[in-house]
Amino acid sequence: MGKKKTNAKIRKKIATKLKDKKTLNNISSLFILVFLLIISLITFPTNSLNNYKYDNSIQNPTVEDEDDRRIGFFNLDRKPSSIKTENRDIEELVREGVDVDTNYGSEIRDNDDSYIYLGSFGYTGSNFDKEKSNLRLDTVSTGISFFPDVAVNEITENNLSKKASNFFSSLSCNNFIGDREDENCLGVNCLSLRGNNLYYNNQQINLPLEKDKIEAISISSLDSSWVLGITIKEKSEYQAYIYLYNGRSFSRIKEIPEIVSSDFGLISVGGTREDYIVVYGSTQGIAYRIRNGEAKDISSFFDYRVMKKGLKTEIIRVDDGKRVDWYVYSLSCDKPLFIKLYENDSRDIVGEISLLEEVPFIGENLYLYLEEYTDTFRKFNIHYSGIRGEKYFNFYDYGFKNEDDGYLYSKSLRFSNSEVVNLKQILRAGVTTNTDDDYSFEISPDSNTWKDMIPKENGDYILDNVSNYILRLSIDKEEDKFYSPFFTGIFFDYGYSKL
Repeated sequence: MGKKKTNAKIRKKIATKLKDKKTLNNISSLFILVFLLIISLITFPTNSLNNYKYDNSIQNPTVEDEDDRRIGFFNLDRKPSSIKTENRDIEELVREGVDVDTNYGSEIRDNDDSYIYLGSFGYTGSNFDKEKSNLRLDTVSTGISFFPDVAVNEITENNLSKKASNFFSSLSCNNFIGDREDENCLGVNCLSLRGNNLYYNNQQINLPLEKDKIEAISISSLDSSWVLGITIKEKSEYQAYIYLYNGRSFSRIKEIPEIVSSDFGLISVGGTREDYIVVYGSTQGIAYRIRNGEAKDISSFFDYRVMKKGLKTEIIRVDDGKRVDWYVYSLSCDKPLFIKLYENDSRDIVGEISLLEEVPFIGENLYLYLEEYTDTFRKFNIHYSGIRGEKYFNFYDYGFKNEDDGYLYSKSLRFSNSEVVNLKQILRAGVTTNTDDDYSFEISPDSNTWKDMIPKENGDYILDNVSNYILRLSIDKEEDKFYSPFFTGIFFDYGYSKL
């Protein structure tokens, strides 16, 4: 009823205007008024301009949030020359089953005449001006951060330490689905996998579950114990069981939450017994960080772009006394991966960046060996292998290129219908993130003169009535080289307000 009353009210106002102003009787003016009537009820967020944050952070996301993060903000399929706006009528959204109150963080203003024409547009990856920006849009983690500060140089196998050489010799990739062979040695003792048969020092041992239920087995280690990950299938669902093995008996790891998925996956674990990450490597990864027996869901860092339809990860924990960083690579054939998870100055993982793009990739498989680290750098040996041969590199991670303020520039934003008289253009903006890093938005009509977007009391930024704008996200430089904000998306909502 509220929508019908509001539409009737607007039609009455339009009729009055048509009687009082004969100049509106021409075809073009009438078209504008009809257009305004049709789209008079469009959703618009009520939060303040630079304080808007989605309630759902990148921690513990729902499937719908993940789809928004992957597709809505960073769709790289289209490459328009400018940002395009899209107007959506509330009735259209309702017909599509969209909950306009929650999905858009907005309320329907049935009794509010202050907004005549409102809309929103998606700020997608193709709308960034990457050449001007010194912030990085990571297409693997789908996040925005400072660029990584790394150095890479090629070496020969002879340059490797004996430990690194032996480590790489012991590694081989496995198929994600199908029979696999694996071996994990702790000192002189080895736990080996051949198909779904398990061997300890070449002696076959019994499994902790019935063999006919087992779909796959994987081996990892924590400190002086092995970790056995078993994937079983019950009807249409897969479930993971995770055990410690000390060379004599198995014990279930109880602090890991239940892992159930509609897709097949492989378990991997890495870290220390007091602080480790467990990943169920499936199409959509399921992951937890377990610290001192407490589990935290970090599945959002292992979504489908990272997991490449499913893989077995290998996890390296680096604790330099100031912070803990995690480096993850793949042991599944032809699915190379090299990502870093970082904490900044918190005790939780807050950001993710792909480092695969920073090295000259020439093989199908990539393996990492942590050679040394301090609180100013981490040095890895990298081994590439594939049908084109083998290569070795030294890889140095010095943190982020964060010595200067960071900017992310949009392409040109075009306001449609900016010629509408007696209306003011308004704009709101914000980011999605699970951190409290400071940021600001700035706006310019020509890329030369920039103004801070400081909202009025009602959260609206009032624009001059011109058709083109450039927007930019701005963040401050950092003193800590291993610190970077991590934004999972940017949004802009626009509209027109009465004078």
